[in-house]
Amino acid sequence: MKKSKISNQPMKAVLFARVSSREQEQGASIDAQMATIYDYCNRKGLPIIKEYSIVESSVNGDRKQYKEMLAFVQHRPEKIAIIVNCVDRLQRSYKDTPALDDLRRAGKIEVHFLKENLILCKDSTGMELMFWNMSVLMANSYVLSLADNVKRSMKFLWEHGHWTSQAPLGYRNIRNADGKADIDFDPVRAPLVKRLFEEYAKGYMSLRGMVEFASGIGLTRRNGGKLQRSEINNILHNSFYFGLMTVNDKVYPHVHGNIIDKELFDLVQDTLTGKRRTPNKQPYGSKPFALRGIIRCSCGCLMSPEIKKGKYVYLKCSHAKGHCEQRPIKESLIMEQIETEVIGKISIPDEIMDDLQAKVKKMLEGENEQALSNKRRLEAEVKSLKAKESRLVDLLIDGTLTKQMYDAKLEEIKKEQDRLSSLQLKYGQVEENINRMVSNVVDIAGNLVKYFKSYKPAIKNELLNILLYNCRLDGEKAWISLQKPFNFLSEKPDCSFWLGRTDSNHDKENQNLLSYH
Repeated sequence: MKKSKISNQPMKAVLFARVSSREQEQGASIDAQMATIYDYCNRKGLPIIKEYSIVESSVNGDRKQYKEMLAFVQHRPEKIAIIVNCVDRLQRSYKDTPALDDLRRAGKIEVHFLKENLILCKDSTGMELMFWNMSVLMANSYVLSLADNVKRSMKFLWEHGHWTSQAPLGYRNIRNADGKADIDFDPVRAPLVKRLFEEYAKGYMSLRGMVEFASGIGLTRRNGGKLQRSEINNILHNSFYFGLMTVNDKVYPHVHGNIIDKELFDLVQDTLTGKRRTPNKQPYGSKPFALRGIIRCSCGCLMSPEIKKGKYVYLKCSHAKGHCEQRPIKESLIMEQIETEVIGKISIPDEIMDDLQAKVKKMLEGENEQALSNKRRLEAEVKSLKAKESRLVDLLIDGTLTKQMYDAKLEEIKKEQDRLSSLQLKYGQVEENINRMVSNVVDIAGNLVKYFKSYKPAIKNELLNILLYNCRLDGEKAWISLQKPFNFLSEKPDCSFWLGRTDSNHDKENQNLLSYH
C-alpha cells in the first residue's frame, strides 16, 4: 500500500462497510469487511473516529447513510481518511463520483481502497484516477449483468407459470420441499374468496355491500384488517383466481391452482360492467325489492333500494358518498315508467296464443338442435386432439421429434383443448337457457299485463330480471332496454304482426303465423 501524498501525520479515519441486503448482513459480510479495515488502521496508526456499517443499495434509492457519511467528513476541520474494503463497497455507479471527487480535489479527504491497493488524494496521478474510474466501470458492469440475469430468471419463471411476488389474497407464499419460494392456497381465505365471487355474480349487491359481506363471512386482509371497497374491486377484477397472471402487461397461465373457474369470473366481469344480471329467486337481503339489481346509475353503480319512514322505497346510488350527483328517487316513479313503457306494451292476442307457443317452441328447439350439433362437433375435435397428443409421444420416443419440438407442439394442443373446453361449457349453458325459455317466454308475455301489479316484489324482481337489461337512470328518467324476444312483443302487439294478413277474420283455413326474429 502506498503512503498518503498529503501528509505524513496520522489522519483520523472514518470506516465504511456496506452490504446490499439483510441477507448479506446476516451472512457476516460486514463483519468480514470491518475485520480487514481494523487491521489496516492498526498497522497504519490511523485513529478511528466514526464507523458506518450500512445496508443499502449503491445504485438504487437516495443512499441516505452514504450521504450522511460524506456530510460528516465535509464538516470536519481536518482532513479525513475514508477507509473502505474495495471500490464496489463505496460506489457502483458514476453518479457518486462528482461528490467524492470534489472533496478529494479540495483536500478534505483521502479514500483508501484496500483491495485495489489504491489511495485517492488531492495529488493523485491521472493513472490512479483512471484506475479508480475503471474500477467503478467494472462494478457498474457487474450490477448491470446481475440485473440482466435477474430479468432473464424472472421471465423464465413467468413463462413457466410461476408468480414471483406477494400472492393474491386467497393464496399464500410458502417454501416448497426443496426450500424454494412457491405459492399455495390459503386454506382459510381461499374458500371465502370463492364465496365473494359467487355472491357478487348474483347481481344483487353493490361493491359497498360486498364490503360488509366480506366482513360478515370473515374474509379479511392478512393482518386481520377489514377489506375496503377498492380492495374488493381489485379482487373481483383479478384473473389470477381462474389461472391467468398479468406481468408487465403480458398475460401468462400460472401453475398455482384456480380458486374459481373462468365461467364464474366472466359472470362477475359482466356484472361489474352492467352487461349481465342473473335472475335469482332469493335476492340478497331480508327484504325483497322489485327493482333490486335492475337499475344502474349513470355513473355505472347499482341503484340500491332502501326504506325510508318505514314504508317508502327509494333507489339510491351505491357509489361512495359524495362522489355522485344522482339523488335518491322513489321506486314507485320508476315502476310507473316500467309499467307504462314495458309491461303495458307487451301483449299477445288470446286467439293466437296457442299457435304462437307452438311456433316459439319449434324455433327454440331448432336452436337447441344446433347447439347439440355444435357440442358433438366439439367433442369430436377434443377426441382428435387427444389422438394427436398420443402420436406426439410416439414421435418423441422414436426420436422423430426433439424434446423442444415436442414441448412446443404439446403446448399448442393444450391451448386448443382449453379453448374447446370453454366452448363446450358455453354450449351447455345455451341448451339450459333454451329449455328455460321454452317453458317461460310465451306464458310470461301472455299474462304479464293481467297479473303484474298483483305480484309480490320478489316475483316482480325475477320477472324484470328476465325482461330487462342495461337499464340506466339519469335524474328521474329511466332508460329501459328489453331482452329478446320481448322487444318484439313490445314493438308489435297487434294481430297484424302475428297474422299473415291485416283483417281480423282469422277463422279461414291455412292461415300462417309470421315468424319473428
